[in-house]
Formats: sequence, structure tokens, C-alpha cells
Amino acid sequence: MARASSPTSRNQLLWLKDARTAADILEHAIPRTQHPAARSLLHLRQARALALLNEDGRCRRVLTAAEKALDTVSYDPAPAWCSWMSHADLASDGGRCLADLGQRSQAHRLMDEGIALLPATRSKTKSVFLTYQAETYLRDGEPDIAAETAIRSLDLASRIDAPRCVTMVRDLEPAFAPYAHTAGVDELLERPRAVGRGSVTGRWYLISSGRPGAKERGWKLPLVTTRVEQGSCRTRRRASGFGLRAPGGMLVVNRAASRQ
Repeated sequence: MARASSPTSRNQLLWLKDARTAADILEHAIPRTQHPAARSLLHLRQARALALLNEDGRCRRVLTAAEKALDTVSYDPAPAWCSWMSHADLASDGGRCLADLGQRSQAHRLMDEGIALLPATRSKTKSVFLTYQAETYLRDGEPDIAAETAIRSLDLASRIDAPRCVTMVRDLEPAFAPYAHTAGVDELLERPRAVGRGSVTGRWYLISSGRPGAKERGWKLPLVTTRVEQGSCRTRRRASGFGLRAPGGMLVVNRAASRQ
């Protein structure tokens, strides 16, 4: 059986864009992998690599092999590194493969299917899948639908406090920027950056800088009017409450603020 650490290194090869090496290593490893769930996952990873290489026919054959392996009954428990593998993952990642191959309509159908199949216990995965789908809609030239999908992912990631999922959505912002005046995109780009900690209510105090000991200027603004025009923000905990680090200084909400 393939070692549990092996899939991690294979994934790194793929995500580092060395798709050819990833596909070749997986071709060698899959026949030596015993558990059907593990084989299915490795087939799926190989399909992603082949899609990036634009090998349409071979990618589809590997996706079929992944489905067949997943449907194979095993009385042994799956290894921990692939115990989560399900038809939802197969559908969604299969949709990503087809999107990379230019089969957009079928890709969205599979992504929708994968998202619908996910149980409530896998909310993080759902947020990730929604972000993948938003990226695909954006590549399709449908920024309004892409923004709506990205907002769904962002809202879910905020609700479950999943900062990495939030970052995935935020990483799409440069691609959304040319569509800033498109319905939905403006809302996505203007979302407060205190995401992943719940929405913050209360009144903000503007601090002159983020340096320790900075004095409050006494300016108070409602949260809804606070907007960062450029640069990135990070949520931070400070003695004075909940805050955002922005290019213009530290915006801090008072202790009485609530998180919902």
C-alpha cells in the first residue's frame, strides 16, 4: 500500500504546476495502492494533472477509473488520509477537470452535484467547492454569477470561522477587479475584512496608527461606512477589542461590540 505521506507530496507537485511529474508519479503509484478509496483519490488527483496538461481523453478515462474504484466495496477501513473521499469530492473535482478542458456546461453540472451531496459536517469543503465554482464562472466570463457564488463561499467561511477558505475567496479579488461595477462584484469587493470571526456590530474607534500606545482621536463611525480602498487587512485581537489593520491605521471596535 502507498505510504500515507505520499499523496501530500504528489498534491504539492500538482499545485506547484508540475502536472506532468505528478501524473507520472501517480501512474506508478496507483497500481500499488490497495484500498479502493485511496485508489479513487489518487485517480482523481491524476485526472486533475491530466486536465492541466489538456489530455482530454486520458483525463476522462482516469475519472471513470476513479468512480469505479470508489464504488468498489471494501471491508477494511480507508486510510486516514483519504477516509473523507466521497462521491461529492469525485463530482466536484471531476467538474474542475472538465472546466480546465473547456467543458464548462458539464463542469458546472458536476460541481453543483458535488456541492449538493456534501453533508452539513463538511462545511469547509463546501466553501472550497463554491470558490472553485466561482473561479470557473469568472473564467466563463460570467462575473455576476461568479460573485454571487463567491459571496456564498465567503459567508459560509465566515460563519464557520475558516480563515483559509476566506483567503481562497480573497485571492480571486484581482480577477474580479476589472468587473468592479458589475452587479454583485461591487458587493463582494466592498465586504468588510473582518471575515472569519463573524460579523461585527457596534461603533468603531479610529486609531492614528497601529503602533502600541497610539492615542484615540475620538472619531466614531458606523461599521457600514468603514471602507478600505487599497491594501490588505488582517483581523487582530487587541486589548481594546476587535480590530482590523488597514493601510491608514488600526480600526478598533469598542469592548461593547458584539459578534454575530
